Amino acid sequence: MAKSRHANAKTESSSPAEHRKNLIRLLNANSHRHHLWDVFADFCEMGALAMSNSVDLAQRNEREKRYMSIIKKYEPSEVHRFPQMLAELTMAMEYGPDDVLGQVFGELELGNSSRGQFFTPYPVCKLMASQLFGDGADLRKRLDERGFITVNEPASGAGAMVIAIAEALGDKVLALMEN
Repeated sequence: MAKSRHANAKTESSSPAEHRKNLIRLLNANSHRHHLWDVFADFCEMGALAMSNSVDLAQRNEREKRYMSIIKKYEPSEVHRFPQMLAELTMAMEYGPDDVLGQVFGELELGNSSRGQFFTPYPVCKLMASQLFGDGADLRKRLDERGFITVNEPASGAGAMVIAIAEALGDKVLALMEN
């Protein structure tokens, strides 16, 4: 039986760390003519624009115009790397919830503590998020009453806390369904 394309891609790099390493290599390759910070920011924005355009056609033209204004800064060999970057990011995320972009940002040393940028490591976020739902009684009550919960994330980092809360919520909802 032939392996799926996804399975083959996943075995080429055997861990999320390998995919992050590949993503970092590609980002660095595009930073010979551009500042690494700009390459990272452009990659994130173009990925967000492309994903948004796949689900929200009402604003497609405006987003596409923005995408094209970013991509025109790059030479063809550099442009070719951006889909590879997105593939590496996607494959790293296939292993489960994690703050892949935050880790890449940190590994590239793009943060700036003199500007007050301090990022909470994902394992700490997971620990904090796991404490939010306790035995699940309050969660069950809120879901029964409203059908949803809200989350207030006071920081504006890479989203590690929101990702960790989503993971903890998923785990708790599964546990509640089993009981």
